[in-house]
Amino acid sequence: MLVLMMYRNWAGRNVDLVLLAEHVRSFLKELGFNCKERCVRGDLGKGKEFMFEFSCGRFRVNIFGFPDNFTVDFNVVSPRFSLLASSFNFLGAGAFVWYDSKAREFLDLVEKDFWIFVENVVARLENSAGCKC
Repeated sequence: MLVLMMYRNWAGRNVDLVLLAEHVRSFLKELGFNCKERCVRGDLGKGKEFMFEFSCGRFRVNIFGFPDNFTVDFNVVSPRFSLLASSFNFLGAGAFVWYDSKAREFLDLVEKDFWIFVENVVARLENSAGCKC
């Protein structure tokens, strides 16, 4: 398996990470993804880190850190293609390789829209932390 990861870090924004996770959940649901969720929320007032993970089959989204310094990452899990994949293609399993490349194209579009969405939400939620955590 090959994991392709893109991440972005924000510092000094004081974002309510619980609200950010709620917005990400809504975005993924609107796109039709049924994701497993895991939340580890510490007491942010005492310096414990927040972490939220959405596992959506072929990709995973993590939000972790503190309101004033946090990271969001988007990980795409893709089968590793090698000589074996070329052999499958030669033997008539090209549809599998074609399907995977189409799935990867789709995930590339989702990822692009995801980052635009997250940038906008972070801008709207700036200085929102401190009331719910």
